[in-house]
Amino acid sequence: MRVCLFLLLASFMSSLLFADNDLAGFQGKNRVLVLLASSADDPLLREQQAINAASAAGFGERDLIMILEIRQDGPLHRKFGLQGRDFRALLIGKDGHTALQRSKPISATELFSVIDAMPMRRDEIRRQKKASASSHM
Repeated sequence: MRVCLFLLLASFMSSLLFADNDLAGFQGKNRVLVLLASSADDPLLREQQAINAASAAGFGERDLIMILEIRQDGPLHRKFGLQGRDFRALLIGKDGHTALQRSKPISATELFSVIDAMPMRRDEIRRQKKASASSHM
């Protein structure tokens, strides 16, 4: 059920992005894993999607959403300078900066370790621990 919800939400967010054509709307709210491919049948894309689906809980904990663009002439392909039939996975932080970029799937371990090292994420973890400690008193 969680996996289906994650995939549904991911496709919905993808549709929203094309309407807005701008990643800036996510700044301060979400980290974004942008997946760019030339085909829905791209084996690297399918592998990344399987990794994401298996890691849905970690996505939720880290305010991480996925945006998928399968158009070589799409706005995100142009924005990130991707041409041809290459696969690309990019992690965009809440601050809007590209924190990680790969031409192959990113493991959940690597993705989450990069996020967990980000200053905003460390602050989130501290606030969660503080709230948890005060609720147990």
